[in-house]
Amino acid sequence: RVRRTCSLLEFGARGDSVTDDTAVVQRAIGSCSTVVFNEGGRFLVGSVMLNHSNLHLHFEGNASAILKPRDPEAGFIAWCSGCVYENITVTGTSRYTSVIDGNGRYWWSVHPKPAHKPKLLVLHNVRRAHVSGMLFRDSPSFHLLMRGDRMSITGCRVEAGMDNCEGYGPQPNTDAFHTHGTNIYISDCWVHNGDDGFPVEPAGYGEDTRNVLIENCHAECGSNGVVLLVGSGTMSVRDVIARNITTNRTNQGAGIKISEPYESVHGNVTNASWDGVSITDPRAAALYVNVFQEDAQMNKPYGCTMPNASALAAKQHWMSAHDVHFRRIALQYTNPRAGATATTLAGCFDCAPQTPCDIAVEDSDVSGRFMCRNVRGRSLARLCANQTRQI
Repeated sequence: RVRRTCSLLEFGARGDSVTDDTAVVQRAIGSCSTVVFNEGGRFLVGSVMLNHSNLHLHFEGNASAILKPRDPEAGFIAWCSGCVYENITVTGTSRYTSVIDGNGRYWWSVHPKPAHKPKLLVLHNVRRAHVSGMLFRDSPSFHLLMRGDRMSITGCRVEAGMDNCEGYGPQPNTDAFHTHGTNIYISDCWVHNGDDGFPVEPAGYGEDTRNVLIENCHAECGSNGVVLLVGSGTMSVRDVIARNITTNRTNQGAGIKISEPYESVHGNVTNASWDGVSITDPRAAALYVNVFQEDAQMNKPYGCTMPNASALAAKQHWMSAHDVHFRRIALQYTNPRAGATATTLAGCFDCAPQTPCDIAVEDSDVSGRFMCRNVRGRSLARLCANQTRQI
């Protein structure tokens, strides 16, 4: 492969948003180390494989890639099974005008939860991946999914369903920046979507996720702001810092939840902190550590409901959370009635009796109702005294 820069228009792409340019884009990727999406071009693509190391996709100015509508295989995918790609970057020239557009509204309305929906960009088993200066718009499901080592996302934006701010329903599964792995850095990103904004999850395949820094970011209208997800099995998340974060009208602001039915989860979260987080008008709980939060329970009061006694008795393994810190948290309600609704909590800390959680809330303005069960931490005494019972 010659290390050269290739222009898609020079390679024969039309960039008119009508002609299928998939084959041209794939041929350019196979021939060049840098592939340029030309300014003004609107390149219609299906499935594009990023199938080698040392690859750079560069979007000039207002260049855009548009996923073919109703194509379940569409998207840019680097998937190295049993191997590792290195040095893959996707960059835009002009912040928030270089676009990958997913044509997602068809999938949201006709197939809210199909077995397979396209993702805009998948970087799986990649070492040294970097994405910057891009706008990801209306993905059918996740906008960006990354798994690997030494990954960074800077100066990017996600827009999914900009005409509503109703949480998960209208645009389901549209996670913004979903990351797994080690040595992850995310900064200066903005999200409006219908699901998790900045979810961090165990890497899988027997590997933990660790050493994560997320800073100077904003999330609005979706399910969660910055959330740590612990799925099935024993893999864990540790050494995570989220700082200088703002959320607005998300269901939850910041915290930890499980992403699989609680019967199958026995991983843990260790040494996680949220520092300098401003949470405005949360719909459910501003702060949360909830080891029972599966999908069916999200619709119950507070999204913070303990399973029944028989389910508890059958559970053999428990997710645990240790050294969890919330510092300099500011909670505010711009609608005077929002803080008084029956489904809103300042905090939901709901852990298993076998594995109580260690949580600290420090230097924070989070007055309001808390639900606390099986948690430890001297700083919780005042907050948890203002408890709300399960209803």
